[in-house]
Amino acid sequence: MRAWVPLRVERPGLDCEIHEHMAHPIGARSQLPQPGTRDVGEIFRRYGRDIERWASRLGGPLVDSDDVVQDVFAVVHRRIGEIQVDAPLAGWLYKITQNIATTRRRRERLRRWLQGSSSDYAEHMAAPGPSPIDEMERREAALDVYSALDRLDEKYRSAVILFEIEGLSGEEIAELTGRPVATVWIHLHRGREKFRRHYQKLLAKRGQP
Repeated sequence: MRAWVPLRVERPGLDCEIHEHMAHPIGARSQLPQPGTRDVGEIFRRYGRDIERWASRLGGPLVDSDDVVQDVFAVVHRRIGEIQVDAPLAGWLYKITQNIATTRRRRERLRRWLQGSSSDYAEHMAAPGPSPIDEMERREAALDVYSALDRLDEKYRSAVILFEIEGLSGEEIAELTGRPVATVWIHLHRGREKFRRHYQKLLAKRGQP
């Protein structure tokens, strides 16, 4: 199987991987959780950080990840009896998180549109830069990255996020999403290409090469 390298986005004076634009830095990710428990409290202790990370990545900077996590566990509490004891929880929890994060993201975009406000992602990003210029460049880059991601179909968007930001392999993404590995690679390939095109268009609108 071909080796995949992280997708990079280049800007004048700013050359970094996609995940460097995110509001929350990526640490060492945990391994995909294993099945076994059906106690909601134990699920929260074992899977909480994974769900928080998925909520942050999938929701983007305009969505409060804490609200997503709260909604996820409300659904888990309500539906915990539906899943078999020996069934893997990771994929089930991921799908719940994805559905809630996607719904909240679309709702927020609609709310802003109805209020006549622009979707200014940049103002919601952290300000890690050591100087005002660095901060401005990083926020502007984050705005463009999320704007390009939001132009992708959800299947492509999630594949790019899980591979580029979460650092999962194709096999891990397949396990998490319940899709065949071949389908994951197709979505990733198409998603990366679509992301590049949208990102370059955004840069062109800003007058950047």
